[in-house]
Amino acid sequence: MIETEKQKTVIEVETAVICDRCHGRVAADTYEFPECFRINFTAGYSSPFGDTNRVRCELCPACFHALISEYCRIEPAT
Repeated sequence: MIETEKQKTVIEVETAVICDRCHGRVAADTYEFPECFRINFTAGYSSPFGDTNRVRCELCPACFHALISEYCRIEPAT
């Protein structure tokens, strides 16, 4: 026989992204939220970010576009 009990679990749920560039808030229930860009990596040796440093950044769609659009190849939807 297995004995059980009910327990409540608390989980953290993202409610918004705060852009690290413009400090604007993008709520999770908006159409922009899935387009927020997140950077999260550990820098390698000889990296301009510093050896093995953790690099994190969240950008709203407008700031992401402003920073990299001139380097992108944009193809029309098919």
